[in-house]
Amino acid sequence: MLCEIVDNGDGMEIKGDHTKEDIKEKRHLFSGIGIRNVHERIQLLYGEEYGVEITSEKGEGTKVKVELPFLKIEIPAI
Repeated sequence: MLCEIVDNGDGMEIKGDHTKEDIKEKRHLFSGIGIRNVHERIQLLYGEEYGVEITSEKGEGTKVKVELPFLKIEIPAI
């Protein structure tokens, strides 16, 4: 499952794209620990292929993607 949040606002001064794989090395990308914690928790629960990805260009806007596995849950009949 992929959730994408996109805006066409001011954007952020970030050089290049920041994917799930390089978030840990670029911790300064986030103003707080919240997004980093969400990303790391998603990876702990579901694996390295899932998590948070952020891309932004100054003057162009920002895109945040959150990727999670689609889990099918069986509900027992009553």
